[in-house]
Amino acid sequence: MLPDHSQEAEFDDVDSFTTRLPRALLEEVAHAQTGISGADLRFDSSRPISAALGRHWTQTVSHLTRTVLAGPVLMANPLVAGNTRHLLAATALAVFPNTAHAAALGAAGEVTPRALRRAVAYVDDHADRPVTVEQVAAAAGVRPRALQLAFRRHHGTTPMRYVRQVRLERAHRDLQAADPTTGVTVTMIAQRWGFTHLGRFSTDYRAAYGCGPSRTLRT
Repeated sequence: MLPDHSQEAEFDDVDSFTTRLPRALLEEVAHAQTGISGADLRFDSSRPISAALGRHWTQTVSHLTRTVLAGPVLMANPLVAGNTRHLLAATALAVFPNTAHAAALGAAGEVTPRALRRAVAYVDDHADRPVTVEQVAAAAGVRPRALQLAFRRHHGTTPMRYVRQVRLERAHRDLQAADPTTGVTVTMIAQRWGFTHLGRFSTDYRAAYGCGPSRTLRT
């Protein structure tokens, strides 16, 4: 079913799960990614662009439903709740045909080294709070799409992956400083920095620091 379109249906003995995303959230994320205005955002089909993207949507919704949305404690964390909302919206925009795809082609611009430094400084100063591409771009004084291209060119990553790297560094510092005899756990520190998938957190941590987070906590 397309956003803003009503639909009636009758089912008999069918289990279903519906994901509802506020249009304002979709407009915000689309604008952050491409610069498209909210009024210009339109979904052209409820069918995924490809079968692979369809599976990606199903897997993303399933993971978030099981590990985040079902946990009141996690959803009470503004960092986790904000990341979850924006991940769902960004995934929907990537999976289903919409006008933001075309807008992305013309949304780029030049980013000076000074602007890129402002973006990095903003991420460093706000890593403990919900951060969006749009906020980072506004702090740098550039368009979101231009910022994404600049991060890929100069840092070899996207702005949001850079945010994740910074948060991983902060979690590493907390693990080093923590005393496990006081009851501090890897889960507590990971969730403090917005990491809800502990398996992925451990994999990323080991790739970055050569050992698991539990070992860092114990030493």
